[in-house]
Formats: sequence, structure tokens, C-alpha cells
Amino acid sequence: MVVLSNVVQLISFSRLLLLIFMPNLGVWIKLLENSHMSVHNVVSWTAIISGFVQDNDIFSALKLFKDMRQIGQEINSYTLTSVLSACAKPGMIDLAVQIHSLILKLGFYLYLNVGAALINMYAKMGEVELSELAFNEMENKKDQGTWAAILSSFAQNQKSRRVVELFRVMLREGVKPNEYCISSVLSIISCLTLVTQMHSYTLRSGFVTEASVGFSLFTIYSKCGNLEESYKVFLQVPVKDNVSWTSMIAGLAEHGYAEQALQLFRDMIYQKILPDHMVLIPTLSACSTLQSLQMGKEIHGYAFRLGIGKNSAFCGALVNMYSKCGSLNLARTVFDMLPEKDAFACSSMVAGYAQRGLIEKAFLLFREMLFADVSVDSSVISSILGAAAISYQSEIGTQLHAYVQKLGLQADVYIGSSLMTMYSKCGSILESKRRLMMLRSQM
Repeated sequence: MVVLSNVVQLISFSRLLLLIFMPNLGVWIKLLENSHMSVHNVVSWTAIISGFVQDNDIFSALKLFKDMRQIGQEINSYTLTSVLSACAKPGMIDLAVQIHSLILKLGFYLYLNVGAALINMYAKMGEVELSELAFNEMENKKDQGTWAAILSSFAQNQKSRRVVELFRVMLREGVKPNEYCISSVLSIISCLTLVTQMHSYTLRSGFVTEASVGFSLFTIYSKCGNLEESYKVFLQVPVKDNVSWTSMIAGLAEHGYAEQALQLFRDMIYQKILPDHMVLIPTLSACSTLQSLQMGKEIHGYAFRLGIGKNSAFCGALVNMYSKCGSLNLARTVFDMLPEKDAFACSSMVAGYAQRGLIEKAFLLFREMLFADVSVDSSVISSILGAAAISYQSEIGTQLHAYVQKLGLQADVYIGSSLMTMYSKCGSILESKRRLMMLRSQM
């Protein structure tokens, strides 16, 4: 009894030391190797391996597991789940298969947590066939967690048909899905009929009020363009985080409900929910659509008060908003402050100049982009082609056409449409007709 008491005390002391010295695992390793610690048990070994995995020190985690095996140290299911988590990286398939073989040899494949960890590991590697193999090896030992793992595996790898098939098998076998199972199915389907069926199921089973399920539901309704149902589900979600608000506001802004998007943002502020830059970006997009310069300025000031006013993505959205609202001086001020100018910000600025008749400034900015080696996409080229069309400068338009062919973007619909417009306005009717015929052939 005295010996057992000492062991229990040592285990408790080991856990306490782990908490004290984490994340400095090197100190913990020295303590483990210290000759005064005569009892090295599976709990302490597993705790350190798990610590290394959490610290993303995969090499040390796997080395420690190898040392355990070499000295004949006992391992348990928690040791293996930690090691499997360490192996869930691209390029580690050979080692993963070796660990899988060891699990089969030792009989751990029937442990629910080990089976789920195997499935998740292969999913993160993109090896969905091996995920399903691990799932089938569990025979009749599957629970909600393992079903959730295999559904998530196929969902992560965009296998929508297989996700739906497995979900139906699960229901036929009498296993009640949890919220993670349902969220995986909702994350991958795009058929509105299936979405409606899943919605009905969540209502009957009471899952509609689960945050993850509610979020998945209103997000997929939004993607399918059914904003009315999306908004209804959104209101039913009891606890809404920033991701939920962002998704709903973005859905409204993207599908032409800019006023509703701004109202939802006001509701968010009224409920004293602190927005981040991810919420503010689609809100600025709604301001752009409505030409609401005053609201855009308020959001700009609000962002600075929150300390997120210098975020690159947010500043790009600001440039776009100011440009579309005609406040080009403010747009250029924000643009010049950007540490890295991406294609979106440049396109917004070029389009702003072109639409306001400042053709020379549009061309100068485009030239600066080329000299600065900023990536050019179809939106930038369409904007500058529009400027060439407005100014009736066919020579510049012809040069841009050659540049488009050099980049291999001649098949882009937006560029093709801009080229057709440019040639038409510059009097090159024959070339404009050629562009039109090419566009029709692409549709």
C-alpha cells in the first residue's frame, strides 16, 4: 500500500511539473531523465508526447515514442492518439502506415478514440480511402465520434456524394448523429433540396439550436442564394460569434441586400458584440453598393478606435469603398499607406480613376503596378481597358490586348467583354465583332 501511494504521489507530482514547465518541454525532459525519478510511467511519457505535439515539435514527439518502444515501456490509447496527431502532416504517409500497422498488431484499432484519430490523420493527409479503411476496421465498435470523423474526412476532401451516402447508412444502422455529423453534411452539400431535407431533420431532432449546426445551415442557405431562409436560421441561433455575424452580413452584401447587411451590422453593434476586420470588410462592401460614403467613414473611424484600421485586407476594402463612392483623394491616401498593394486594391483605384474620367491617373497607376511587379488579374486589366475605351485611345488598347495574350488571359470573359467594348468605342468594329464571336463561343 505504501509503494502504491508513492507511485500515485509521483504521478500527481509529474503532472504538476508538466503544468509548471510547459511549454518549456526541455526542462520537463530533463526531469524525466533525472535518476531521482525512478518511476517513468505511461502517463508521464504520454503527457510529454502530447505536449510536444501541442507545441508543434513533431520530431521530439516521435523520437520520444520511439524511445518508449525501445525500452519496452507500456503504451495506451492516449499515447497512440497523440502520436497519430503528430503524423497528420503531408509527406508522413509512410510513418503513418507503420503506426497504423502497430495499432492493428496490438489490437488498439477497436478503441474508439484511436479509430477516430486514425480517420482524422488520414483525412488531413488527403488519404480518404485509408480513412475509410480505418473506419471499416472498427467493425461494430463505431460510435457518434467515429461516424463524425469519417463524415468530416470526406467533407474535408470535397467528397459530397460519399458524405451523403455514409450519412444515410448511419441513419439506417440506427446511430443518432451528433451536431458534428450534421455540420459535416451541411458543409459539403450544394443541392437546395438536400439542404431543405437536412433542415427538416435538424428541426425534428432539435439540433437547429446548436451553434455549429445553425451556422452551417444559414451559411449553406446563403451560398444557395436563399437569403430569406438563411436569415430565419440565423435568428434562431442562440449564441452568435463573429464568424456567424460575418457570414450572414457577407451573404446579404454579396446577394444584393446591402441595406439589410448594414442594418445587421448596426444590430451587432447594438448588442455590444465587438466586430473584427472580417466583419467590417463585407460591411464596407455594402457601403460601396449603396454609395454610402458617410457610413463608410464611420466604419473607417470605428476600425481605428478598435486598433484594426491598418489591417491590409480591411484597407483594401476601404480603397474600394472610397473609390466607388467617388472620394478618390481618401481612396488614394489609404492606398498609399498600404505596405503591400495587391491586385484588388490596385484594381479599385484604377477603376475609380477611370470611372471619374481621370484617365491619365489610371494609366500612370497601372504603369506603376507593372514596374512594381504587382500581380495583375482580370479585374485590373478590365478597369484599364475601360479607361482606354473612355479616352478613345485605341493604341493603348491594342498594347493591352497584346499584354493580355502574353499573360494567357484572352479566354477570360470579363477581359473579352472589356476588349469588345474598347474596340467598339475606338471605332474598330471588325475587331469588336471578333471579340463578340469569341465570347459567344465561350458561353
